[in-house]
Amino acid sequence: MDERAEFLAATIKKKRGNVRMNQRDLALRAGLSISTIRALEQGRRPGSVGTLQAVAHALDITIADLLGKAKALPGDGPDAGIVAIRRVLTSVDDLLDDVVETDEPVSLRATSRDSTYAWGAYWGGRYEELSALLAQAMIRARAAEHASSPKEREAVADKLAQLYQVASCTLVHLGHPVTAWLAWDRARQAAKRGSDPLRVSALQGSASWLLLTEGRYEDSVEVATKTAEKIEIDGKSSLPQLSVYGNLMLSAATATGRNIKLRTRAAKADDFLTEARAIAERTGERNDYESAFGRNQVIMQTADVQVVTEQFSKVLRTARTMPRDAGLPLAARSRHLTDVALAQTRLGMDDHAANTVLSISTAAPDWINHQTLYKAVVGELDDRLVKTPLHELAQKIGANSEAP
Repeated sequence: MDERAEFLAATIKKKRGNVRMNQRDLALRAGLSISTIRALEQGRRPGSVGTLQAVAHALDITIADLLGKAKALPGDGPDAGIVAIRRVLTSVDDLLDDVVETDEPVSLRATSRDSTYAWGAYWGGRYEELSALLAQAMIRARAAEHASSPKEREAVADKLAQLYQVASCTLVHLGHPVTAWLAWDRARQAAKRGSDPLRVSALQGSASWLLLTEGRYEDSVEVATKTAEKIEIDGKSSLPQLSVYGNLMLSAATATGRNIKLRTRAAKADDFLTEARAIAERTGERNDYESAFGRNQVIMQTADVQVVTEQFSKVLRTARTMPRDAGLPLAARSRHLTDVALAQTRLGMDDHAANTVLSISTAAPDWINHQTLYKAVVGELDDRLVKTPLHELAQKIGANSEAP
């Protein structure tokens, strides 16, 4: 039994004992088989995100409590999780038309629960946790699709597409772009088997972002704009249609702003932002297809474009229009504040910038470990400020002073 499995086994036994629950009671309350509970307590299985969430819920604790701040996560760090994810993505089951084998309960409900938890972890910036849990979640979802009735199969395929998509996004942050594309392609295939054609369009937005992260800005804009053209926007458009369209406009704006070969990049990006802003006035704040859209998201991406086009005074003016109760996901809010910190740094407001980056480190300690821009800003400030709390932070995250 390795250390992580031993920790998880001991935690379940302890928590179960605290509430005077035997293994059978826990199995019934969690909706799992008693053999699964025994395997967990004997350290013979790491447990998928769905299984661990069911156990945590039955014990009235959070999954983070159960995992002891990820000490019990399977694998030896994110790379071990990446290997497992890659194996799932390159499985030959589909080629052989085999049924995916799993001894855990599979259903639309369990797959939906896995997807909801995974996206919550993603927007919370907990990428290493996701790298350790996603492989089993995808295996369960694939098994659920095979086992589902014709009536539910399309809905399960939608959820499987969501898991592949969150895997793709997570892999980008962990530095595995090639595998991220593989996960994205799996997501597209699952979405086509699903019940919602608009999800395929939403996934094109993810493709645009993947291209942006590779510096393929013209391709990113083309994917976003051509996909948007296929979504009819008129007085009869649904709110999800408007939301997906608006996010595609934001994707086009952020990619355009980074394209230094385009002499009019600031103006062209602003055209896309203006269109997104008009859509946001119609939608209000939305969260469709695992992506937020609305006025607050437009403000955030406007600041992003102003940063990359070096309009730093405008960044701070734009940021002041963000409502205090904006409700952005933690990862999105942290990214926006990093833009603010960079603008403050460029304008010589070092003390303000230091306070901003320290507030981000307090709110999102996991997220900052995988953010190049954040590390660059911290590194630059650390070079200029003497004897501040930033020095310890810079050393901890390996910050450098190569901010753009």
